Amino acid sequence: MAINFQPPAVAELEVSLFGPGTGECIVAHLGENEWMVVDSCTVENKVPVALDYLTKLGVSADRVKLIVITHFHDDHIAGASALIEACTSAEVFISGALTHEESISYSLAHALDDVLVDKAKPSTYEIAKIIRSVEVGDRHIEFVGANQVLYRKNNVLVHSLSPSSRAIAQSRLLFADRLLKVETDFRKLANKLHPNLCAIALHICNGVDTVLLGSDLEVSNDPALGWEAVVLNAKKPITTAALFKVPHHGSQNGHSEDVVNSMLREKPISILTTFDRSSLPREEDILRIKSYSDSLYFTSLPKVRAPVRSRAVEENILLVVKSRRVVTKDMGHIQVRMLNGVSTVLLNTHASAAA
Repeated sequence: MAINFQPPAVAELEVSLFGPGTGECIVAHLGENEWMVVDSCTVENKVPVALDYLTKLGVSADRVKLIVITHFHDDHIAGASALIEACTSAEVFISGALTHEESISYSLAHALDDVLVDKAKPSTYEIAKIIRSVEVGDRHIEFVGANQVLYRKNNVLVHSLSPSSRAIAQSRLLFADRLLKVETDFRKLANKLHPNLCAIALHICNGVDTVLLGSDLEVSNDPALGWEAVVLNAKKPITTAALFKVPHHGSQNGHSEDVVNSMLREKPISILTTFDRSSLPREEDILRIKSYSDSLYFTSLPKVRAPVRSRAVEENILLVVKSRRVVTKDMGHIQVRMLNGVSTVLLNTHASAAA
């Protein structure tokens, strides 16, 4: 069925997941025409897809009450600064754990009028733009760690589940090492911090319906990092999710059996964005997710891995082209509305259900 462009009911939760094959954005209705946007990607003319969708619903940008940038990978932040500029009533939340380059960019954006960041790296450049977008008037950025309440109204709560305190601590060591050239006993450990272990996973509950948004959070084989830290966290919300935004495009390194067994209801609805550059999810990933899900939906059809070409063929291609890139697909949209325990899933023509 086609997407419903009538605004949701007052008490209805909505999670709309957008993705064009490389990119991700979530637009969530929390109740009473108050909205949250998680991450960003763009449609034509670099318009943030969240603004495009809210306009089609007849919802003004000032109804967005919080914007969460889960982490600073390029496929999660396209158009984020423009989104923040438009949503003037929104609180802005970013991960309290930043990588080396992100920390440097953040520091420089505060210290200099002309931000000296590498424009060839969209993630670091976008951080500087985000900071400038926020720091107008009385707005500011909130850094997020585990166990924080980002939104509370009536029975609706939005909790952050990550990044863990270890990820934040390691991030600070990375920052100190890069800027101050300090040596610590933890330097070797800190340098292993992967950006996806800094990502913000979110838990949404209105007292009846619960959603788990997995971002790109990964497993770590360390009880203090990633999904392991979330599962072991005794302070996390206890309600189990009927809707699961599968982490990291369904890849194996985002999968935790403990999350499936303890944080999801039996046979939840699972939704995910594909990632064409890495051909995610793969066939084995789809089978794994389907095994614990009632249904599985993609924002676009998973890309089959390209055949391996011989070195001679690759060299001939390089003789006639300067560069190659993945051509962005049309924007896929999965719309899930939840009211009193009943979920309705709608897809646009570019999204699909797993067979």
